[in-house]
Amino acid sequence: MNDEAIARFWTAYTEATTEHPLCRHFRLWKNCIVLEVKPGFGGTIRLSFIQSLYPREGHASRCLDWLLKLAREHGLTINGTIMRSGASKDYLTTRQLRVWYKRHGARQDARGNFTFNN
Repeated sequence: MNDEAIARFWTAYTEATTEHPLCRHFRLWKNCIVLEVKPGFGGTIRLSFIQSLYPREGHASRCLDWLLKLAREHGLTINGTIMRSGASKDYLTTRQLRVWYKRHGARQDARGNFTFNN
């Protein structure tokens, strides 16, 4: 049931992104966002990593909005775990990330897991 939806999602996702030149697990969205997205359990999509190459300019929000729209178009749920990457002051803290994900409509649990339903 979801296998076809995931395949269609994956095709659209890979067509709209490019392979990261240094790490095959990552993709680039519009040359400003690094993503790691993969099939999750139970027919879901797992967002494992999202980071802007140009922090605090809204690129990650636009990318997440695009990714959520793509998942909705294919009837899929996106989930992941909120984790800060890097110690740079340019990037959001874990607390700020919780607010960011919530602002985009994520449900969260106490352990930092998030889910966007379609």
